[in-house]
Amino acid sequence: MPFKMIMPSGSVVETDNVQDVVALERALATRNGKPGTPAPEAGRKEFALSERGGLILKALKKNPDGLLNQDLLEQSGIDAGSLPPVFRGLKNWATGLGHELDDFIARDRVAMKDKLVTKFRLTEIGRKAVEKLKL
Repeated sequence: MPFKMIMPSGSVVETDNVQDVVALERALATRNGKPGTPAPEAGRKEFALSERGGLILKALKKNPDGLLNQDLLEQSGIDAGSLPPVFRGLKNWATGLGHELDDFIARDRVAMKDKLVTKFRLTEIGRKAVEKLKL
């Protein structure tokens, strides 16, 4: 008995083997090891990396141990008020690549002088992605 599946791209796949159908459904339900993350063909919008987003990634690339938020602002040349929209753009860029921002940039809370600050660093996946960008 033939099985028919309509792919997110609209193409139709037919098979006589139920194991192929199960494997295909699992592959579609998982992307980059994350259940439920849709594939780009499913209509995900891809976002270009902004210039300021590139400055953040470049600063983090130069500092493999990471940067505290103030150091990140100084080295990237971005003012503190612009950081949330820049990170929102980075999040959109990561999502367009089928990842979460946390897959690229690790954010850790660090105690410094009786207050908590954020330390940013590239993850291994982030480092590989930045290398491909040639920033």
